[in-house]
Amino acid sequence: MTNSGKMTGYCAEQVRKQDHDRFQTVLFAPADKRDDLFAIYAFNQELAKIRETVSEPMLGEIRLQWWREAIDEIYGGTPRKHEVVEALAQAVGMRDLPRELFDRMIDARTQDIYDESPRTMEELSTYLENTSGNLARLAAVVLGGKDEILAEAAGKSGLAWGMIGIIRAVPYHLSLRKTFLPTELLARHGLSGNSLAAPENREALSRLTAEVCGQAERLLGELRTSRKVIPSGVHSLFLLNSLSRSYLKSLRKAGYSPFSLQEKSDAFARQCRLMVDALFKRV
Repeated sequence: MTNSGKMTGYCAEQVRKQDHDRFQTVLFAPADKRDDLFAIYAFNQELAKIRETVSEPMLGEIRLQWWREAIDEIYGGTPRKHEVVEALAQAVGMRDLPRELFDRMIDARTQDIYDESPRTMEELSTYLENTSGNLARLAAVVLGGKDEILAEAAGKSGLAWGMIGIIRAVPYHLSLRKTFLPTELLARHGLSGNSLAAPENREALSRLTAEVCGQAERLLGELRTSRKVIPSGVHSLFLLNSLSRSYLKSLRKAGYSPFSLQEKSDAFARQCRLMVDALFKRV
């Protein structure tokens, strides 16, 4: 296997293990674009896992700075020796990926390493736009080039996915002593970050969850009208919408309780929906 093959194989395996939903969507992408998608998704995972791999915020800041410097070197033509960095350098060179999207993703991840929650839904949306949204925009460039209409649709898809992901990850984030649910939203429902897991607060949490899911559903509804402007070769990116709708269905079944989700039992139905949506190119 060539060094290039080893790098892309490493990225694909990391995405398969750590971000299996996006991994599945890549399998429906044109074969010549898959390695570059795996590279940007592996980069995202490197950022996303920083909180759980460091013992204090300063170490997280150091890790984020490492990635800022790595991006500097990629765009300077001297990428450092690292499986993800080298694969990402190939993707940047091949697809002319906008540097500012990488910079915004890294800067936004500073929110991860500190315990403070966003104050408002607008702050949460900004965070998700800069992380999940910009990741989707990068994927859109890989698959369809620099197109403003496509970038807007991709960002909206990433934002919806991010909102649903925040809800699904409530128990996990609490294990890290962190919550991404806005403090104003928590207060309006009579909750705090420390009280989310309390049995007596499950009903209030479900109401809050339903509210956030409602915003994600509205975004997905708006995207249904985008089908005509999405080229066939880019459709795989929007299969994330199929998975978003499946997870929303699972949340409804769970009474909008993140602690009652049965994602494994819904996996077969989710796979069937993904296959059908891929076949009929639904957005």
